[in-house]
Order: sequence, then structure tokens, then C-alpha cells
Amino acid sequence: MFKKACMILDTSFPPDIRIEKEARTLIREGYEVHLLCIGEKNQTEIVRGIVVHRFVIDESSIFKRILHTRPLINIFHINYWAKKILSIHKKENFSVFHCHDLTTAPYTLLAGKKAKIPVILDMHENYPEAQRTYRSLHSKNTSILTIISYWLNRIIEKICISQSFHVFTVVKERKEQLVSQGFDESKISILSNTVDIKHILRFPIDNELSKRYKDKFVITYIGGFGPHRGLETLIQSIPLINKKISNLCVLLVGGKIAEINRLKILCEELEIDNSVEFISWINFPKIPSFINISKICIIPHIKSGHTDTTLPHKLFQYMLFSKPVIGTDCLPLKRIIQKCKCGIIVKSGDYKSMAQATFTIFNDSKLATKLGKNGKKAILEEYNWEKSEQILLMIYKRIFRLFT
Repeated sequence: MFKKACMILDTSFPPDIRIEKEARTLIREGYEVHLLCIGEKNQTEIVRGIVVHRFVIDESSIFKRILHTRPLINIFHINYWAKKILSIHKKENFSVFHCHDLTTAPYTLLAGKKAKIPVILDMHENYPEAQRTYRSLHSKNTSILTIISYWLNRIIEKICISQSFHVFTVVKERKEQLVSQGFDESKISILSNTVDIKHILRFPIDNELSKRYKDKFVITYIGGFGPHRGLETLIQSIPLINKKISNLCVLLVGGKIAEINRLKILCEELEIDNSVEFISWINFPKIPSFINISKICIIPHIKSGHTDTTLPHKLFQYMLFSKPVIGTDCLPLKRIIQKCKCGIIVKSGDYKSMAQATFTIFNDSKLATKLGKNGKKAILEEYNWEKSEQILLMIYKRIFRLFT
């Protein structure tokens, strides 16, 4: 039987770095990888070797509103997606369903049960904690609805993990948390968000970008701009940093327009407009060029139940390009930076400590070089996708041995 896998994503594609890395690995090893996702029109096409099945949810505004109502117990939503999965399975005859994040798990498991196909649950983040953190930071308080939603999500997560053939988490802290809740340790693997070295080094460095910032001391953040990312802390540290670094340029890369406008207001209030540049979402091939021009790369995440159990790709990208990292004391971030001796850890939300960490690196070029070299060494020896992908392949081989 030909080895066919169907991944499920409840947003558009691309971009999704994790899915692309996993798919590249599986395709290289002879698997045919399909992806069901949302699109602007109903179509099937090949994207980077992946057979992408896109469908549109546009029947009516009422339909969309009902379909996307959260929490995850929306029966209409679950049945709708399960039918989509099964309709494609009927044509393609998959051997495994691989759902990405908890939001896709209920309907993928329903489809898997009906088709008698094993399901992999790939948990990109700690969804219950993420939702609680997002709501709390947006509203500045915890409402009764947030509490109810959190516990509903926890219950659904427990059911989905129990029903899945195997579960991937991104850090050991998350696996340890699940095991402490009573889940079978052998059912959970750590598939880390490490960097695919060969892939990322294929992209050329933009020399024009290097020329533009050659006289600047560039501090770079790349990623989403949500409240849990801690960018307010970084911005609050800039007036202090400006007192000692006259050619400072802080690049904030990857935000949406509304998020950028929110942070611009804070920059105006602090009168640091000239020291901060906002750049909206960039395509992945441009990321190496922005890291390359940086003196320091930063991850200012707010410590929470969410950030204590997940880790962003960008840490490993920063390390690969030999950049010293300033990170907050979120557990996985702190563990890896301290283990690899590739940066400085500061307390979450402490803008004064963030400024001091910047001065420490700015004033000691030997330290900056050492931290950068340590980070790259750790990537080459341990934190790379070539090692991480072995976990993915092991689970896939087990599935195809048992079920085909």
C-alpha cells in the first residue's frame, strides 16, 4: 500500500513552518502528504510537494458565524469538518490523519473513528492555557466566561489526547505536565520546533538590508505581536537603552497592522519613535536577512501557563545565526538559553532588567561573540530538525507497521 497521510489545519496555508518541516521530512522518506485547510476558493493544488485541498466557508455570514463559534464543543463545526475529511479520504484512502493543534482534534478524531484510521495530535501550543492567557491579557482581568472556557478546553483536551494514537508536544515541560495529569508517557513525544538548517541556509542574505543598517546597533524581535509576546516590556526599556546607545534601532518584525498601530501609540507616548521600526509580516525567506543585521535578538514573552509550556521557532533561528539572545524567564526559554549559554535571562515584564541585559552585551563584545558561538554550536550539535525529525519518522513507521 502506498504511504499516504492527511494533515488537517483550520487556517490557510502557507505559512506554517512546523507543517512545512514535517511534510518535507515525510515526502523525502516516500510518504505522500495531503493537507486539508481553508482557502479563498475550493481547489486542490501542489504546494512545496504537499497535496493541498482548500475549501471555502462562504455559504452565508450566519453559517460562518455558527461554524466558527468556540469553544471546541460546537457539534455543527465538528460534523462539518469531519465530513470534509472523510470525503477526501474516500478518494485518497489515507493511512493516518495528522491534526495540527487542539482546535482540529475533535473533528479529526470523529473522522478517524468512522474511517477506523489512527490519529496523531500535534499540539503546537498549550491551547487551554493559551486561550486563558489571551483573554486575560486582552481584558486585563479574568472573567467567569474565561474560567468556564478554560475548563471546558481542558476537558476536551483530555478526551482528545485519550482518543489519539499518539501526541506530539514541542517542549519537555508540556510533556511532563501531561504525564503528571495521568497520561501515558509512552503515548507522548517531544517534537521540538528546531530549525531546519539546510533549508533556512538556502535563502540568500539581502545585502541592501545589511547596508541600510550597518551603522545601527540593531535589536530584533521576529514573531507575532499579541499581548503575551511582551513587546510592551521591550518598548518600555528603550528610553533607558537610548541613554547609553545613541545609534539604537529596535526592529519589530511580523505584526499585523492593528497590532502595530497599538504599539506605535506606546512609542509615541515614550517619545522613542526614532528608535523603533515596525515591519509587518514577512515571508520566511527574508527572516535570515533580518537576523543577520542584528546585534541582539530578543524574546520578551510574558511568563504564563502558556509560555511556560511552549517555545517559539525563532529562538533556534537566532542561535543558528550566532546572535546573543535576551529572553525572559519562561521555563523552556530559560532552560535552553542557560543550558546552551547563548544569552541572558531577565524576569518577565521587567523592562529595567531588559535594558541592563542589553548594556551587558553592548559593553562586552567578547561576551557577545561567545554567546553567539555557543548558540550556533548547540544548534549544530543538538537543536536541529535533522535530529528532531527522527521522532516524527519513528511514530509514522510505527503506525504504518501496525495499521497497513
